[in-house]
Amino acid sequence: MADDRLQQKLVDYVEDAHAMERNVSTMLDSMISTTDDPEIRKMLEDHKRQIQEHERRLRERLDAMGAGTSTIKEVGGWEPPSSREWATWPAPTSPARTPRRLRHRAHGDSCL
Repeated sequence: MADDRLQQKLVDYVEDAHAMERNVSTMLDSMISTTDDPEIRKMLEDHKRQIQEHERRLRERLDAMGAGTSTIKEVGGWEPPSSREWATWPAPTSPARTPRRLRHRAHGDSCL
């Protein structure tokens, strides 16, 4: 019984990580498409390749655990901002506030 709960918790964590990688990938696509600087574009494209590798490896782990990817977690988390919005955001006052800041910004609320 405890092993099942532990296994499910691990699956949940890997699903969360996979969904985050998918969201970052989408955000990078937006940033790449709007970047004029060739050096920055190359850096973003390199990072995108790393993210794709992370996503592939997480998907393989989920398959090995008998679980699939979570569409709800991928779509339901938050909508990535455009690169122009991202560039104008103020830096968070602490790392702990970032997810809340993103959640409120994605739903049109002011940042806290």
